[in-house]
Amino acid sequence: MSDSVDPLASFDAPAACPSPSEARLRAILERAPVSIVEEDWTVTRDLLAGLRARGVVDGPAYFAAHPSFVRACLQGVRVVSRNAQARAWDDARMAQPGDDSLAAVFDSPQSLAWFIDELDAIWAGHAVYTARRTQRGPDGRPATLQVTVALPDLSPGGDATALVSVTDVTELKRINSELGASADHLARANQELESFTYSVSHDLKAPLRGVEAYSRLLLQSHGTALNDEGRQFLGHIRKGTLQMGALIDDLMAYSCAERAPMALAPLALGPLIEAVVGEVRDAYPQQSLHVELDVPASSQARGDASALTMALRNVLDNAVKFTPRDRPPVIQVSTQVQQGQVAIAVRDHGVGFQMKHHDRIFEIFQRLHPAEDYPGTGVGLAIVRKAMERMGGTVQAHSSAGHGATFTLYLPAAQA
Repeated sequence: MSDSVDPLASFDAPAACPSPSEARLRAILERAPVSIVEEDWTVTRDLLAGLRARGVVDGPAYFAAHPSFVRACLQGVRVVSRNAQARAWDDARMAQPGDDSLAAVFDSPQSLAWFIDELDAIWAGHAVYTARRTQRGPDGRPATLQVTVALPDLSPGGDATALVSVTDVTELKRINSELGASADHLARANQELESFTYSVSHDLKAPLRGVEAYSRLLLQSHGTALNDEGRQFLGHIRKGTLQMGALIDDLMAYSCAERAPMALAPLALGPLIEAVVGEVRDAYPQQSLHVELDVPASSQARGDASALTMALRNVLDNAVKFTPRDRPPVIQVSTQVQQGQVAIAVRDHGVGFQMKHHDRIFEIFQRLHPAEDYPGTGVGLAIVRKAMERMGGTVQAHSSAGHGATFTLYLPAAQA
């Protein structure tokens, strides 16, 4: 090979009167952060075409039985050009850097097997071949490479050019491995947390039920032996156990909203909202609840039926709880399509809140009113926000103190 001619011309090598666009493209390819190689498979293509002309049908079997033919194919591939990244990789491995034969790159039994894989892909008529390979990089350390080859065309008169890109994905592989390990750890932690939550729920509620039951029996059987203060103390004990039981139930519901699997699908909102309203009516039989529905029959959203039911139940439950006791709860529920979203608005005429507390009311255990005045655990609206987030939706509230509140649940509209 003459010292005056470099057959492995780089992509930025000048061509005969290159156009500005061609020169710019060559410069971009030369500086690309991945290895890019242009190969001429004309000789090898002719060898493979000759094999077909001789009636060979099973190319891979022929390659496996005729290593000399594979070697001839390998010797026939000529490297036309390589960018700087490719030269750095190949020259670090070659016994004679600058060799324009592909055999200089596929110079080991393992790498020869990689070349046979490419031959198999070409024989099968594939346009693209991809694989992951491990080899030593310019720094001598093992590297994982993602190889993509735009394969030549075997048909008569087809383009015999192959374009190869090689990306070092060693770091990406390491990160993916760490992410996989973290995901496995998180899955185990979630499973342990679920078991812990379930166990704690039942272990806590069992003694609570005992305290409440014995307090009730004590009041029923021996209430006359107690003075007013004693009966009042028992009343506080029973109220505290009921509140603790409600808190445990709400924490279990929040845990469910956070981890339950989502089955996202188009939902007919009319029947779902009517069912939730019916449940809330049954929960407050003494409240004379009045609900006005403005839900078109065509109203549909994409969401999870269980999660949306849970969110709506908590919003309606809040609307009832925060209506002053001296008047019956009046609630309006409406739906409207807005820019690819369905808005489900629940408006009440209760005590409302100041908008400066908007974000706070959706935090777990946050309450704006004393539990003595308005019952609750401070978990309900946190459940609403969590359920909406997991469905790809949001929740917003608008209110002013003393003038009621409107909670709006936003979900993606169902695809027509």
